[in-house]
Amino acid sequence: MNHTLEATINKPLDEVITFYKNPEKYPLWMEGLKEHRNIKGSHGEEGTESVFVFDMKGREMELKEAVLISDFPHKHAVQYNTPGMIHTVEFEFSEIDEQSTKIINHNDFQFSGFMKIMSFFMGGALKKQSQKYLDAFKSAAEEQ
Repeated sequence: MNHTLEATINKPLDEVITFYKNPEKYPLWMEGLKEHRNIKGSHGEEGTESVFVFDMKGREMELKEAVLISDFPHKHAVQYNTPGMIHTVEFEFSEIDEQSTKIINHNDFQFSGFMKIMSFFMGGALKKQSQKYLDAFKSAAEEQ
């Protein structure tokens, strides 16, 4: 299951990248984030592995993140793993003008086991959740 989303952020590219790369800012746009910790490598660099823990309406969900591509300021790709699902996200950043940045967010979901069956019913919800995080990122980045 794939979808692509995009947004225009009313901030210069360098400010958007600085905001995106700062893990202290994650709670501002990652709803429900309880914890983020690196387990291997240096934050944001290719090969780095991290753990994210979210509170999803009273249910705790842990995702393992692996950085696949780190080519700032242009591209950053990560893969999130949780039982039954692999979610690969590629972020593309480009300068529109001196005061605005375009972000394109490519999402690929792969499912296994029971989640493969459930994915048939979750397609719209996953796209909606991706859009929610992108909108939250845009709002938080513009407020900084």
